[in-house]
Amino acid sequence: MAFQRPKPPEWAGFFASILVLGASQVIGVGNNAALQTWLFYLGAGGLVLSLVWYAARLITSYFGAHSENGSGRLDMRVSTYAGHDISGTVYTGETVNVHHHHAPQPHPMGTALGLLPPQPPTKETESIYEKLARRNRAQRDTKLKDAINYAVTGLWDSPPLENTQGGLIQRAGEELVKFHQFALDGELRVWGQHPVSKIYVEIPPHYWTANRIRFLSIFLDQTAMEVDDACELPRPPYTDHMVSKVQVERLWPPTDANEMLSLQQASQVAYEVAERDGWLDLVVNRKAVEHAQLAQFKYMMVLVGADGLAVLTGIRPPSTQRYPIPAYELRNVHPEYAATSNLHESHPGGALMYRDVSISRRDLDKVIEKYRGHAENARQQ
Repeated sequence: MAFQRPKPPEWAGFFASILVLGASQVIGVGNNAALQTWLFYLGAGGLVLSLVWYAARLITSYFGAHSENGSGRLDMRVSTYAGHDISGTVYTGETVNVHHHHAPQPHPMGTALGLLPPQPPTKETESIYEKLARRNRAQRDTKLKDAINYAVTGLWDSPPLENTQGGLIQRAGEELVKFHQFALDGELRVWGQHPVSKIYVEIPPHYWTANRIRFLSIFLDQTAMEVDDACELPRPPYTDHMVSKVQVERLWPPTDANEMLSLQQASQVAYEVAERDGWLDLVVNRKAVEHAQLAQFKYMMVLVGADGLAVLTGIRPPSTQRYPIPAYELRNVHPEYAATSNLHESHPGGALMYRDVSISRRDLDKVIEKYRGHAENARQQ
């Protein structure tokens, strides 16, 4: 515990009181009873006041360093002071619930007595309350189904995940697990439609300790809760869950692994990796023309995408919007033998199916690893 030590004048008052008491005893020897009594009461009073003052400093220092809200929950409204509330925290004017484990704050008793100066906000308290303020700013504006779609593809308004298969479906399950953790930690606000009132209510974080979204429902129009082992729905069984788009984009930010490369760029990267690692001759004909060699790597990406292990995105004319290409369509296309990123129908003279096709670095790494393994197996045979 960090106590505030008395300042030198307080110690001076304590010792002065001791000296006055000693003087009263010396004067008592001279039979001056009136002066002795006066000095005795003066010294005793000063000594008591010094001890009381010292005790008050210790008590207020203790409360100032260690006070917490012991009730477990505190419903606190904002009172502004220079742009902050009394604890130095920025608020939006809404009532928020602050749990007892927040960073220590000066006790009101110390401030009320004037014994403790107002405490400036610390980095810890700022980060906690900024998190609460950011949570309060989140709006119910995005269906959970669309949020999971974004987490998987990195795109809003992309085609539904039910039109895909394989690795993309598996990744949706992984992102749903992340969603449950974010919701339980209070990082992501979640709303659900109440089964009785049919209105959307915010679901408290502790609800997700024992409940989860039914995986297959993220491919339907409305999400629903999973039935437990006793074949019972959670209480209440919320449906049609919604989240905040701002929070989704913050919790699933773009990363280097999600950086998109054109099919032409990706084929060049894969070619140079194979060349560096010594397995290029096992997958391409080095005597072929340049575009044909790079086209071989483009075709590798198409095959992996057709297996559902990678996501290729492209623009299908006459549309101008980019969407993930369904895996079943990738089985019937082939890349151009040119410095482009287009895919055509497989038969001779096939029409243009997708243009400006791209792949993420993460999925490109999967393609490279898969064909590196094939090349190593071929070398050992």
